[in-house]
Amino acid sequence: MTATVPPAFVYLQRAETLIRELPAGTQFVNADIYARMRAAGWPDMTEPRVFGPLLQRLNRAGVIEKAGVQATTARSHGGVASVWRRTQTTEETD
Repeated sequence: MTATVPPAFVYLQRAETLIRELPAGTQFVNADIYARMRAAGWPDMTEPRVFGPLLQRLNRAGVIEKAGVQATTARSHGGVASVWRRTQTTEETD
């Protein structure tokens, strides 16, 4: 039985919660967050490209910072994925 895919905003809210719960200094790429969600029983997101604006918003808010890039087999990204780092936890009001 295939799980029903939730609306994108619900999926993104859960992804944001997972990112905010990461310990400061943890580095990750999008695929790491997808894997955590899959492990928790969430179905794959139908359009994963909407994940980028979430990461940019969290970056502007100081929740994460870009740590660099790494080679990947993901064709849609030309073989490069952004690596993000969870910043020090402060009083976040987002």
